[in-house]
Amino acid sequence: MTEAIHVLLGKVSAAVGAVRKDGFNSGQKFNFRGIDHVVNACHPALTAHGVTVIPSLLSADYQSVAIGSQGKQGTSVRLVVEYVFTGPAGDSLTTRVASEANDSADKATAKAMSVALRTALLQTLMLPTDDADPDESYEQQQPEHVALMGRLVALCKSKEIARAEGQAQFEALGGVGELSACTDVKLLSELIDTFKGA
Repeated sequence: MTEAIHVLLGKVSAAVGAVRKDGFNSGQKFNFRGIDHVVNACHPALTAHGVTVIPSLLSADYQSVAIGSQGKQGTSVRLVVEYVFTGPAGDSLTTRVASEANDSADKATAKAMSVALRTALLQTLMLPTDDADPDESYEQQQPEHVALMGRLVALCKSKEIARAEGQAQFEALGGVGELSACTDVKLLSELIDTFKGA
């Protein structure tokens, strides 16, 4: 008789044991367990017990953000992903996890999916850990308009552009209200470009 999925997951967990933090983040100086370490540790036991894992993306929320101390433009994504663990008898258990990631190129979704799978395996199998599991990397995040406003203020100071002149140019570009309260990313970018050429 084929064992139930909840029994098999217990056996998989026992076979995998602890997943060591073999990765090292040189920026923040800490060890971490990367997705490759976790999948490589779990795959043989899952396969041996006939357990498959199928992901399903339930939601994705994307936002433009400024990343790091330089305010580099990037994307932040928050996902909710469901994983169905199915045994050879066809019965299954489902786990749902949330994850997030930032990237200044096109890898935010791939990073967040990797975090989701790592979290699902670690938590569903209750794999032993020796301390809190920080993300592989951390980048300071702030809304894009805040970073642009910081760049605009620094630019105005360096070019000795008076506040009144900045407000006038803001209005000339279609801005309404106080420049300091502007959250329009496109308008702030245009204003920065205007003052760069001044």
